[in-house]
Amino acid sequence: MMWKKNIVLFIIFSLLSMTVIVPHAHAVKKVYMDITPNFTGTNAEYKFSFTIQKKLEIRQWIQLKFPKEIVFPSEKPDIPNPNPRCPDPYADSQWDMENKTIKFDINMELNPALEGYQDIQVTIPTSFQICNPEKPGSYVFAVRTEAEPDWVNSEPFEIMEGVPSAKMVSCLFKNGLDTARIEEETYAWSRQITLQNALPSPLTPKDTFYIHINDLKADIFDFSFRRWTSDSAEHFEFKNHANHRLQFSLNSLDDKKIFSNPIFDGEEKKWNHPPILSENEIYIDIYELAFFFGYKMQKEDNQPVVIKNTRGRSFTLYPSTRQIHIKQATMYAYHYQLGHPTTQINTKFRVDLNFVLYKYLETVTWEKKEFEPHQWQIKCTGLDRYQKTWEFTFYRDTTPGKEHYKDVVLLNIHGKQVVWNTIVLDPSEEISPHVIKAQFLVPIVDFFKAVPLVVEEREDEEEILVHF
Repeated sequence: MMWKKNIVLFIIFSLLSMTVIVPHAHAVKKVYMDITPNFTGTNAEYKFSFTIQKKLEIRQWIQLKFPKEIVFPSEKPDIPNPNPRCPDPYADSQWDMENKTIKFDINMELNPALEGYQDIQVTIPTSFQICNPEKPGSYVFAVRTEAEPDWVNSEPFEIMEGVPSAKMVSCLFKNGLDTARIEEETYAWSRQITLQNALPSPLTPKDTFYIHINDLKADIFDFSFRRWTSDSAEHFEFKNHANHRLQFSLNSLDDKKIFSNPIFDGEEKKWNHPPILSENEIYIDIYELAFFFGYKMQKEDNQPVVIKNTRGRSFTLYPSTRQIHIKQATMYAYHYQLGHPTTQINTKFRVDLNFVLYKYLETVTWEKKEFEPHQWQIKCTGLDRYQKTWEFTFYRDTTPGKEHYKDVVLLNIHGKQVVWNTIVLDPSEEISPHVIKAQFLVPIVDFFKAVPLVVEEREDEEEILVHF
């Protein structure tokens, strides 16, 4: 809904106040909602937009009503007034936790007869810890005022399944380290799921929690999952947000199927509890995954098991009921595995190109064109979080037995050509997110300054801090 002129009653946690901005207005009708993010179980921001017909005097009230499925905090948030000399509509607001309403007094007269005092927007921020319903669907909100006490319903608003994406806040590269420290932020959310595909109990080892491999959904468990076949084997790969990889295979030997030892980040390991094949279905112990990926795990007798990954997400597991409660924090930091240590070459800090392609860019597409026999031009186009287009142009020779990338790689960032010299490490394999070792090293400062981003070059510490 486009509002030509608005009165915005804007509640902002960071300012610890509610501010009234006066553009233009109508009556308690035309109630519309805007909810960000609109995913189930997520801590969200709620914008109520509506019009009034009758004048509201100073200190008269406006009341907002949420659907019964909305989750309120256990008590009204304690947000002090930063300026006691100024009226604060939220400071004395009344919260009804049972009926899911918030009532507050306005701090100025709203007269719809005057131009600019009809259309109103009230924003309830995420800091008030109100969460979307756990089930997807269309939900109706409502508004009323002291001058117009009948509830007026909003247009239905759709809440969908899914989780909000995370955004990088900063990234620290240090000379000689093969990891980058990433700080991210997202919206808080929670989920409760019940796993239906259980391993038959006679096959379940003690002190394990086996789940069907297809139940490890990427948005919930934060693993990307890949499976492929070759010869007489089926291969599996789990990769997490920090670019760590667990790989194993299911081999066919003499009419028997046997799981191989796991390979973690290129090194062969041993299983404590290997995957189990039951009626051609594969189950894996989630405790085993947590162990390999280095997640913190708390196990006590007769208590649910708590696993915390490095991306601010906790999983509370109830083995007897096969329920899992998941909670996501808003801010966290972790170390991202690079394919090659950050290296200072010719005064420039060089970083694995795959970090840019598969971590920084949010969408990537590939286009290949053979301009001569065995000579290919390969364009990789991606969008970053600022909706700026990055276009890499590679040149590859596919002559049998001599496959390699050329040492010329062009880069255009949002119409601006970036001048840089390529450091080629291993040009033999096709570029993909599944290649573990770095193939190209790129001057990260030149790239991010071209966006432009704020880049701190800390020469004494031999590190680079990028702010997003």
